Amino acid sequence: MKKIRLLALILAVITAGALFYYLSLAGNITKNTPKSNVIVAADDIPENTVMTADMLKLVSVPTDTILPNTYDNATDIVGKTTSAKIIAGEQILSIRLVDVGSTESGTLAYAIEPGMRAITIGVGDTSSLKYMIRPNDTVDIVAQYQVEAENKAIPTAKLLMQNIKVLAVDQVMQKSGSDKYTTLTLEVTPTQAVELSYSENAGLLRAILRSPLDKNDIYVPVITITQILG
Repeated sequence: MKKIRLLALILAVITAGALFYYLSLAGNITKNTPKSNVIVAADDIPENTVMTADMLKLVSVPTDTILPNTYDNATDIVGKTTSAKIIAGEQILSIRLVDVGSTESGTLAYAIEPGMRAITIGVGDTSSLKYMIRPNDTVDIVAQYQVEAENKAIPTAKLLMQNIKVLAVDQVMQKSGSDKYTTLTLEVTPTQAVELSYSENAGLLRAILRSPLDKNDIYVPVITITQILG
């Protein structure tokens, strides 16, 4: 019986020693593991939410657990919009965020500024500067109609809109644009969208390219064929 008790005591000492050694080793491994900072979600963040600083948290984690395309600075995230739901504690990935109003997002819906609309108009060889307009350019739109006056149709031209942003040419949203295209997608107000829709059915639309440095609207009177001919 004494031998059994002695053997049990020896085994207990060995077990305790082994456990102490294991815990010490684990503590050293944890202590020596390289760590880095990464931004994570403080709480669940729904889709289509503009990011604010209070939604974010900086944590230190083992470096080899940090995913690609993450952030370590909250200022790089604030103001961006989530394109998908982010779970609390999840590392914030750049592919989950978009800059609303930028065509670089690759998604037309996020390229549109809040309060604005996107509308597509058809263009031809002579109505779009022969394929030289690119996404993010700004254009003016000229509408040409046949206006009825004194029982006859009078050709009339009107500078319909100014300083309109081009969101896409055909389905291309990148600045490189497309070598050829048949449509321009424009960012306009709801009222302008209705005016463009009507004008395209009633007459001919032409897009006039603006300098990116020119932001001022100017007054241009309605022009008729009679005025041109004097």
